[in-house]
Amino acid sequence: MMSSKLQQAIAIAAGIAALCAPIAGAQAQDTWPNRPIRMIIPTAAGGGSDVLGRLVASHLGTALGQPVVPDNRPGASGVVGVSAIKAAPADGYTIGFSNSSQAVHAPLMQAPAPYDPTRDLDAIAPVNRVLIVLLGHTSMPFRNLRELAEYARANPGKLSYGSQGSGTLGHFWPEMLKRREKVDIVHVPYKGAGPVAQAIMSGEVQVSISDILVLGGNVDSPKVRILVQLGRQRSARLPNVESVREAGYPELADMAADYWYGFIGPRGLPPAIVKRLNEEINRISALPEVLARINAAGNERMAVDPAAFSAIIATEHRASVPLFRELGLTPTGK
Repeated sequence: MMSSKLQQAIAIAAGIAALCAPIAGAQAQDTWPNRPIRMIIPTAAGGGSDVLGRLVASHLGTALGQPVVPDNRPGASGVVGVSAIKAAPADGYTIGFSNSSQAVHAPLMQAPAPYDPTRDLDAIAPVNRVLIVLLGHTSMPFRNLRELAEYARANPGKLSYGSQGSGTLGHFWPEMLKRREKVDIVHVPYKGAGPVAQAIMSGEVQVSISDILVLGGNVDSPKVRILVQLGRQRSARLPNVESVREAGYPELADMAADYWYGFIGPRGLPPAIVKRLNEEINRISALPEVLARINAAGNERMAVDPAAFSAIIATEHRASVPLFRELGLTPTGK
């Protein structure tokens, strides 16, 4: 039987350990980072988001005094990579560079959802708001969104649109258009932005949602034309292309207006680490080299605190869950 003196000694030791634990945790945060940080990118290497993420990571590593090492984890429209972010220890040594589709939309295509961005992920910092456009191949007669709808109505099932994968903006936005106009346009999913860009350029599909990086900076490409901008208002980058709202489709504007690229992490990151990362990323996104990359695609720099970024993600999620159900994109049982 344990003596009272031994019990007392164990209790005292446990109490000391409990008192010391917060101090040890604080000391660990004070020394962060003391080893390389892994940055998961849920796309294949070489794409526009990958290039931007690596550029920011390079500057971030310099600022933190430790390398930020890209780790590309493509698959399932980004779900593979974001699931790896969710599963990582919340110690500040694994972060992710993701976007709206990967973090918010793509998991809604699975039952049960592999993650909920409002419960399983921490919002760290956005980098940019993306200028999204609807492209049409120049072999087709339509030159704007209204003409596309008219052509699709007169030619049911003869048009196809390419997406970056199921559950991405390039998938559900055309489905919203189809529902509104009661037209039949065939969905052709591809594995990422690169393959679908090649498909629209070659005419393999006639319509696609994209950013303007697919045009190589040439908004007057002879192979594709920009039918409409998906934002709430015209971008200065495309002054002669009307917005969805101007085209008479205001209800289709909100789901693409705040499409972001940014940094997220596993739930439960130490607040001091999130704050440091947010401050550094906001500073880095304003650097001339990074800003030039953002502006080249007609995109807009975003710099908000973690709470504001978290609110943006929560708003997207609240809107997306019922929308995916209405569109029939949510598997039975979710």
